[in-house]
Amino acid sequence: MQSGLDEKSLARSKPLIDLLAVFAGKYGVTPGQIALNWLIYYHGDTVVAIPGASKVRHARENIGAMSFRLEKQELEQLNEASWAAMK
Repeated sequence: MQSGLDEKSLARSKPLIDLLAVFAGKYGVTPGQIALNWLIYYHGDTVVAIPGASKVRHARENIGAMSFRLEKQELEQLNEASWAAMK
């Protein structure tokens, strides 16, 4: 039964994961950087992003999330996809 729940969660999350990958390709960054950028710029007034970094390259990647700015429409698309993944 547990694997069925995991498959359903993955299916609900797939559009969000795919959107992160599309935007990552557009901006030449990682999907993680897109997600962090979205958190900072869309939820910045209500969310404080404190990403972990166990390696220097992780810290550099996190810093790189601030080197670009997603468009308002893209931020909205990510927000909608995020809410849909939680249903």
